[in-house]
Amino acid sequence: MIATRTPYGRAIRWAALKIGRAYKHINEIQSLLIEFAASDFYSVRIDYDAEKRANTVCFEIDKLKFPLYDSALAIGDAIHNLRSALDHLWYSVVMLCGG
Repeated sequence: MIATRTPYGRAIRWAALKIGRAYKHINEIQSLLIEFAASDFYSVRIDYDAEKRANTVCFEIDKLKFPLYDSALAIGDAIHNLRSALDHLWYSVVMLCGG
């Protein structure tokens, strides 16, 4: 393992921390989606068309119950942390190759 006292060692450590933080945001997104899926965000009804003599199943989704802003922020934070981890890793590669 590379010692963390070197600039590239610290960069690798920071990258690992950023990836860990991204996982927290991804878990938050998963929790939001599980909570949404367990809610009563939809209704189902069957409509009968007498003229066509056919039934139609209708699903109505209440989009207002979806945690749009919380999800968007968590997704943005996760992407930002993963991108930042790539920056730290790229820095360590440059340093290992002589700067």
